[in-house]
Amino acid sequence: MNVLDNLIYLVVTLIVVQRNNVYSFTNLTVVILNTTNITTHQGNTIDLKAQVVTNGGRNKTIEVQWLRNEMKIANTSRLNQKIQRIFELNVTYVFSTLRIKNVNLFDTGNWTFRIKADNVSITRTATVTVFAKPILKVQRDTLLIKEGDTIFIVCYWTQNGHETSFPLIRLAPYTVNERKTWISTSSSDNSYAVFMKKNAYASDAGQYRCINNQTSDVYSIQSKLVDVDIYTADDTICASSLDEYGLSWSNTYGGEIKYGSCPTDKTGYSSRYCDMYGIWDFTDLSYCAEDDFDSLEQELDAIYAEMEDGLTTPTTISSAINSTLSGIKNISRNGSSSGGLNRTLQILSRIVTLANESDSINEEVVQPIIKIYDYFLICEFNIILLYSNFITVIIFFKFGMVFAPLY
Repeated sequence: MNVLDNLIYLVVTLIVVQRNNVYSFTNLTVVILNTTNITTHQGNTIDLKAQVVTNGGRNKTIEVQWLRNEMKIANTSRLNQKIQRIFELNVTYVFSTLRIKNVNLFDTGNWTFRIKADNVSITRTATVTVFAKPILKVQRDTLLIKEGDTIFIVCYWTQNGHETSFPLIRLAPYTVNERKTWISTSSSDNSYAVFMKKNAYASDAGQYRCINNQTSDVYSIQSKLVDVDIYTADDTICASSLDEYGLSWSNTYGGEIKYGSCPTDKTGYSSRYCDMYGIWDFTDLSYCAEDDFDSLEQELDAIYAEMEDGLTTPTTISSAINSTLSGIKNISRNGSSSGGLNRTLQILSRIVTLANESDSINEEVVQPIIKIYDYFLICEFNIILLYSNFITVIIFFKFGMVFAPLY
């Protein structure tokens, strides 16, 4: 063989030897039994199963464990692992099952099974993908319709990027006599449905809901209730309209406050008052905040979930806290609304609770919190952060002093 052939032969030999070391060294075989790629929905229970086959009898030392993010999993109320050993002649079989209850979106990722025997460590990985369950929702939960006009009720399934078709949506009266004159239409994939009734009468007033007749634990069974009210020409109402933010407001009785969504780049809720003369007031966005706050909340949700599962360390918790604080500072650099201030206080309260529960209170955590509070001095009140074995926020209003614990 020439030099090139010798080189190719050597490389191939090394690859084969390395593969043998991983898969069958010392007659040790490790497999994930059910599947290495598991797809499920939020709230379900899944079992990860692994099997080990090796030579050697009862005296052979075999260590098996499941890991998540390189951390050994301990039995908790949500995570439970069982091990069964079977001995036949000179062969040992080890079956290990990790049960994950009430799976959540944070469980998406790799779950590792590791076996140690004869000074050899072998791992197998199962990839879990968790999707949110499609929820049946109504477009508007209150409808105020003029007598004689057409009633439209729109229901839809929330999208999760996984399902491509959905159960048929039906309309069901809740406090109204059985409907007989409604017309319905659905999209080809049943992702939404529109129910229409011409010539609304006073007898049509009441509560309705959309339902799913399919008996599956993947889809929600029913939507929230829709309150339908019928008004006459004698009633004072604010007519449906679009405001200066592009938000749609439906018919509302005079003297009532209507609640709605926020502009597309915000999260939370807006409100608008309809006065006694049927004139809309300005739209109040006080409880609308930058949608980046949702990502920060999700990061905290994830670390709380991992802490409950025993999968955190002081380092990971401190890192999560610092990441969240950095996120708040980045959002506030562009200015912050009153809604942003409200969300900031809520998130800081959760951070303090997290730090207390995990004994992560230290100068590194406290100083960034103080700086963030200091930034919001422009909001007409001063906030001073104190800490000892608990943390309290002291808010000085113009009218006096109020103690507000952050929990």
